[in-house]
Amino acid sequence: MGPPVRGAARPAPRAFARAVAAVADAPEGPVLVHCAAGKDRTGLVVALALSLVGADVDALADDYEITNQRLAPRYAERFELADEAVPGREIPPARHVILGALEHLRTQHGSVEAYLSRAGLTPGHVRALRARLVG
Repeated sequence: MGPPVRGAARPAPRAFARAVAAVADAPEGPVLVHCAAGKDRTGLVVALALSLVGADVDALADDYEITNQRLAPRYAERFELADEAVPGREIPPARHVILGALEHLRTQHGSVEAYLSRAGLTPGHVRALRARLVG
């Protein structure tokens, strides 16, 4: 199986399109994107939104790696508390995961925008997202 983020994008394109649309449609002001752990699904939603508006993919990967480093103590604590073997005890990979996910979407769908558009993101959402995030 591929990297977790890439795998996460496959079964739920509509959920990712809805999440990016929610950011585009949100009232003026800050937008909070979160999930249970706040890294893989959240990271992919943010990476999708930012890549739609032309953010540098290396900068996205850097941010994802920093998040992974900051969550390392949480992973370590969880593993120490576990009484039984936990699959994937190592801290999940970082930089190459988000880069692989974005590359996978480009390879399989032509672009991030095409992936999200097929799942319901409209050109209006993309325009609103660009206005919100780029100005």
